[in-house]
Amino acid sequence: MMGRSHCFESMSKSAHQQEKIKKKILEAKRVCDRAGARFTKKRAQIFEIILLADIPLSAYEIADIYNKSCKEKMPPMSVYRILEFFGTLDLVHKLSSNNKFVTCSHISCDHIHDDSQFLICNNCAIATEISMSSKLMRDLKKLVRNAGFALINPQIELQCLCDACSANSKISLS
Repeated sequence: MMGRSHCFESMSKSAHQQEKIKKKILEAKRVCDRAGARFTKKRAQIFEIILLADIPLSAYEIADIYNKSCKEKMPPMSVYRILEFFGTLDLVHKLSSNNKFVTCSHISCDHIHDDSQFLICNNCAIATEISMSSKLMRDLKKLVRNAGFALINPQIELQCLCDACSANSKISLS
């Protein structure tokens, strides 16, 4: 069992949040073990940085946090390799619209993951992963085929305002 890295104290969360983070780290380790891959200390630290973040982070932002928090330095290219590794195991998702990364919100689920859809707040940058019905996704894929296209990536990223930002905004939402 891998212990908490302790180099991210400045990003500390409540005890309840820390317990959820610990469970997600353990589940990520289990996913790696099942895939025959190692959940190294550096991978665990990068995963923890993304978990602790309140918003999606770029590889450069992750490297910056890592380099400010840990004794060893890590170049952004190494972070990209780790993120790519996590992506192949569905532990993180890349948001194409802003080239940033979030952990999968379904890490601890026992069911098969659906295609990822994200609501991204244009104001505060928070991103929430949601699931769309399989019927809706089938209909979307059919529309794409009928239009003469082949769907390459079914991930959908919707630009939104979160409730907190819309409450503080003068923009009328309907």
